[in-house]
Amino acid sequence: MKKLFSAIFLSLGVLFMAGAANYNSPSDDFVLIKGGSFTMGSPESEDWRSNDETQHHVTVASFYMAKFEVTQKEWREITGKNPSNFTGDKLPVESITWLEALLLFIPARFPVPRM
Repeated sequence: MKKLFSAIFLSLGVLFMAGAANYNSPSDDFVLIKGGSFTMGSPESEDWRSNDETQHHVTVASFYMAKFEVTQKEWREITGKNPSNFTGDKLPVESITWLEALLLFIPARFPVPRM
């Protein structure tokens, strides 16, 4: 069941971000990262290449990204906990998943205006 919910939320997040270039930034704290295409993976001639590094073409849609990392202080103020291994109020929060950030932090820090 947990995998199902994760897949649903991931799909919604991807669909939401896919049209990012058509929308204004959620706040001044975000910048638009323009999408594009590139070749991912190592060429067969590269030293120390692993078997799982086959080159393939990747296209990434435009999306918005925060200008600054979320600090541990900000995360703790919103969630009430700090999962980080390296602690300090001004350090970036770590040991969280993209889904946790999407579901917990983003709506609390950047509420969507009502129409």
